[in-house]
Amino acid sequence: MDIISELIQSVGMKTAHLAQGIFPHPWGIDFPQGMGAAFHLVTRGSCWLRSPQLAAPIQLTAGDLAFVSHQISYVLLSDLDTTAKPLQETLAAAQTALQRANDPIDEALNATSFICGLYGFAVP
Repeated sequence: MDIISELIQSVGMKTAHLAQGIFPHPWGIDFPQGMGAAFHLVTRGSCWLRSPQLAAPIQLTAGDLAFVSHQISYVLLSDLDTTAKPLQETLAAAQTALQRANDPIDEALNATSFICGLYGFAVP
């Protein structure tokens, strides 16, 4: 068994979801408490991380990596005036916006791009 497999097994990880996404502005994603531990790597553009557990929102720009505990609720937003929606609703809206754009490549270049991971654990 390799070291990564041993680490995953030792912390009781039961699920892992990895995704890459392009989100045309405006967008907002709500991550409720208990959804899982997560990471969000901004690969293009910028966004805001906001949580009741933070003193102030944190701006993330291309190259920034945020790790978030499963014990907090938080939102990722294109701007601070945007309303966050559930993850599946935001994904569907982003896909529709890119499909309807006159120039999907230009729309994608002006969007925020992420690589994200969400991890569930057997032990709370």
